[in-house]
Amino acid sequence: MKKRTLFLVITLLLGSVTMFLTKNLTLYQTPQVLFQHPQEQVFEKVKDKNITRWQCYQNLRAETVPMREFRLLSWNIHKGADNGWQRDLLNLAQDKQFVLLQEATTLQRIPQTFPQFQTVLHTLAFQFRHQQTGVLNLSDLAAERYCVNAQPEPWLRLPKVMAAMQFAVETQSLLIVNVHLVNFEWKTTAYQYQLETLKQLVERHHGAVVLTGDFNAWSKNRTEQLQALIRSLGLTAVHFSPDERIKAFGYPLDNVFTRGIIVHSAQSKSLRSSDHNPVELHFSLE
Repeated sequence: MKKRTLFLVITLLLGSVTMFLTKNLTLYQTPQVLFQHPQEQVFEKVKDKNITRWQCYQNLRAETVPMREFRLLSWNIHKGADNGWQRDLLNLAQDKQFVLLQEATTLQRIPQTFPQFQTVLHTLAFQFRHQQTGVLNLSDLAAERYCVNAQPEPWLRLPKVMAAMQFAVETQSLLIVNVHLVNFEWKTTAYQYQLETLKQLVERHHGAVVLTGDFNAWSKNRTEQLQALIRSLGLTAVHFSPDERIKAFGYPLDNVFTRGIIVHSAQSKSLRSSDHNPVELHFSLE
């Protein structure tokens, strides 16, 4: 009798949770994109048989970016759930040309807070109630191309998204990629698939690359798979000083990998306004 009662209680609870999620949660198997750019620019969808896993759009009137030094911020902002994130983001973004955020929501209204960024690419993975969440790319430069991709979590089915923006710098093209990789998975099948999807895009780019974000490389197997990808693409891991990146089981979750880049400085300082610490990069092109 007790077992039957317990079974009924569990069934009712699971049913209630399922109904709640069904009513309030919308998953985007094809990523939803909020893209803001200067009005005079025109973007058209790119059809490329070599990057079939990505949705890409090309700017037909891309302006050349003058050669100079750049500053970049990458940060998993934890959906703005922690006190002080607005203050810290304002301070961190002050001198940056690129701000790349993971777990950024529409309710945080981050693009409206930073009108200096003329290019805004918010790639959305899902909507819970009235809040959409995904990765957010901000830049004060005009992009010549952008690409987006989504990969669902095997267990939770919540999509993890990646977003790339390409810029025409005087000497060569610069590809900036913001990733949030699969987390909850017993094996690494979906994780490896997402890495292969990433490779499909980056290996086609003949120019400088900055690849950054939350890689969720929290195990030996995941780290080895990620390192194999980095080697195959000719990328180099950036070393930080100070290095206060958050670790899981001894492995840092947030990374920056580059190619064709001169690193002037890189740091990760401890903050209390998210469950991740931001990473900052000061660089120029070779």
